[in-house]
Amino acid sequence: MTAETPPATAGGPDGYCQYLENITPENLNDMSKHVSQDVHFRDPFNDVNGIDKMHAVFDDMFENIADIDFVIEDRLDKDNVTIIVWTLSGILFKKPWSVPGSSRLKFNEAGFLSEHIDFWDSGAGLYEHIPFIGWLPRALRHKLRIRP
Repeated sequence: MTAETPPATAGGPDGYCQYLENITPENLNDMSKHVSQDVHFRDPFNDVNGIDKMHAVFDDMFENIADIDFVIEDRLDKDNVTIIVWTLSGILFKKPWSVPGSSRLKFNEAGFLSEHIDFWDSGAGLYEHIPFIGWLPRALRHKLRIRP
């Protein structure tokens, strides 16, 4: 990622949410227009600090998932915190794939994202879709399911 001088203020939750819903490999470098240099990003597989490391996580996502579509279905804003409920879909292992999730977003006073914490089920969302080993998490889910 090339270091660009970010604007004095960012678009806050509106700007970042719009960026997420329209993110592509081609506009990934626009992240610096919305995200602070010392951002904290966490999902079920990553826990990184710094815009360059967050950029690398998103870049890896585009390398592994084709035709990505990110849709924000609901949003709640309070002070400098935004909660979004979303669905991420695309093509994973040459098959249609979709995972629902939510994120807790924090913004600094200048409107830049300072924290992005994702919550989603990595078992159902990813592990069950991996060829050759996906049967194990599917079997465990079935075995542990509570039956009425």
